Amino acid sequence: MSARRARPRRTWVQRGFLLLNVVIVAAGLTAAVALAVAKDTVSSIPRTGYGNTLAADVEEGEPLNFLLIGADSITTLPPDHPLRQSRDAGLRTDTLMVLRMNPATGEASVLSIPRDLWVPVPGHSYHLKITEVLAYTDRPTLVQTIQDFLHIPIHHAVQVDFNGFLEMVKVLDGIKMYVDYPLRDRKAALSIPDTGCLTLTPEQALGFVRSRTMQALVDGQWRLVDGRGDLARIERQQDFLTLAIDRAINKGVRNPATLKSLVDDVAAGGFVNLDERLTFKQIIDLGERFRDFAAEGLEKYTLPVVLGSEGTEEKPISVVYLVEDDAQRVLDVFRGSTDAQAFRVAVRNGTGESGIAGAVATELENRGFRVVDASDAESYDFDRTVIRAGESQVDSAMLLSRWLVNGAQLETRDTAGDEPVELIIGRDFAGILDEPSEAPVATPTPTGAVGETTPLPVPTAAPTPVPTPTPQPLVRVRAC
Repeated sequence: MSARRARPRRTWVQRGFLLLNVVIVAAGLTAAVALAVAKDTVSSIPRTGYGNTLAADVEEGEPLNFLLIGADSITTLPPDHPLRQSRDAGLRTDTLMVLRMNPATGEASVLSIPRDLWVPVPGHSYHLKITEVLAYTDRPTLVQTIQDFLHIPIHHAVQVDFNGFLEMVKVLDGIKMYVDYPLRDRKAALSIPDTGCLTLTPEQALGFVRSRTMQALVDGQWRLVDGRGDLARIERQQDFLTLAIDRAINKGVRNPATLKSLVDDVAAGGFVNLDERLTFKQIIDLGERFRDFAAEGLEKYTLPVVLGSEGTEEKPISVVYLVEDDAQRVLDVFRGSTDAQAFRVAVRNGTGESGIAGAVATELENRGFRVVDASDAESYDFDRTVIRAGESQVDSAMLLSRWLVNGAQLETRDTAGDEPVELIIGRDFAGILDEPSEAPVATPTPTGAVGETTPLPVPTAAPTPVPTPTPQPLVRVRAC
């Protein structure tokens, strides 16, 4: 990998989520004059061209995924703002959210992506923390990175900077929250000396959602609130954002005057950036569909990860790795997949017939499977088509077999669960169905078969999970 630049500083929050929800809720208006005002202001918001990196448009009423990008840009802050003293003008992000909105059901889900997630960068021969991708490349590459690594479609992208967050909290006249203890974090410029039901100022709100080393004054001593760093911050941010949505609704963002004040401030200041495909009509349609949405209905998800390190022995880099097996159920929510055709498949040529692995891989991809490899098997002596899977992948293997004309022989294997399901093409292979058969047709092998009572060995080299802090966190975000 090429020489590394200084590690980008922490971002403040996945604040794009607040913006999008405020705009969407506000868009549920019926007066034609209000819609005209909103259209003029929304149309003036800067746009970025993402080209073909964004997922294909969906039919009206189908679920949409928004990538919400929080940026550390200080360029729109006032010249005398203290944050200008500690940051340069570079564009960085280290915390991201994917917001999924289903207009047909009125349901919304949000996925937080840890800042230290170790990811391969498309078009480059190296990995980076996801926090660094925007700093080293650009917005389209960040979108492509997330789509390629997590295999979830991104239909639209929203980016907001420091001042956007401050302005939105200002328009909402602060955020109400119950505070049990005085709070501080010098690194995040957080200072909340009072307790009880408070209305946080824009600066206090910004410090709260940025903090990774928050301390609480308990019995006369300053104590660390939670030892999990960014993972704990993600939880607080998600809970904080539900308060912000409630506050926006209570402040009457469906009122044309309130809407105009919010969107005018955001658009005029250049605090937000949208993708070029997000239209005013889409915002209005979503607003109508979600006009009765309540903040408590938001489903919250975080990617399961384990701690690890990269770099060199002299300069190790603290990172987190995705726990792929555990992540599939979470990611399926944002893929729109219930049967998890989202699991990974490796196709192997077990017959020696030229090009068969690639052809089968293409057919499977056309039916929605995630094919990660197409290559030769260990030999060309497979008379029977075989599916190899770990104990935790049996359901996935059985689903795959239902798409094969002649089914397959199922073999279980010892695996840590992060390997793809293997499809080895045998001489009996007769093609792939247009639709899966109603019942599984895979045939277990006589030995090592699915259903045996002997469990598979526990992997000895599994990474150490992120520890659960004890005692419980001192600060919990709650309304008052």
